[in-house]
Amino acid sequence: MSRDHFIPEASLGRFSSDVEQASRRRQLTVMRPGSSQPHRARAETIGFAHDLYDVDSTPPPASTARFVDALWDEYEPWLTTALDMLTDDRFDLDHGINVLVPFVGSLLVRDRWYGTRLADAHRRDNPEHWFEGREDFVVSNASMNVNRIAGRNRFISRLFVSDW
Repeated sequence: MSRDHFIPEASLGRFSSDVEQASRRRQLTVMRPGSSQPHRARAETIGFAHDLYDVDSTPPPASTARFVDALWDEYEPWLTTALDMLTDDRFDLDHGINVLVPFVGSLLVRDRWYGTRLADAHRRDNPEHWFEGREDFVVSNASMNVNRIAGRNRFISRLFVSDW
């Protein structure tokens, strides 16, 4: 059972006062739903859901099992460095284009509520009978995760042409 982080640990760890640890291992004060008291937890143990980016309920071929995770792997290894550079006012175009733009674009589609938002958008935009009988397809892991990729690319293209 994989832990798919919808909020990268490198990003979460930046909200900790503990700067000695790697960002994913830093302690944060968190409040869980239904809890009455905050507690301390490492960044790597929060902001995830199990098997969030799976493409199917059955094991897919190894070549497609991680196709969504592969997108996050394109920028996450360099995220800490890029964020450090940004906060230290050492921004460079390479890290901006290859790390920060994909990071921001991906944040908009990698959350665990994405499927619900996608289904709600289909219902809203197609109020007649288009959606009837297609709920399982629209919210299936494979369909939802293909839509994550398309949505991410759409957001990234907008970010590239934005005035920063």
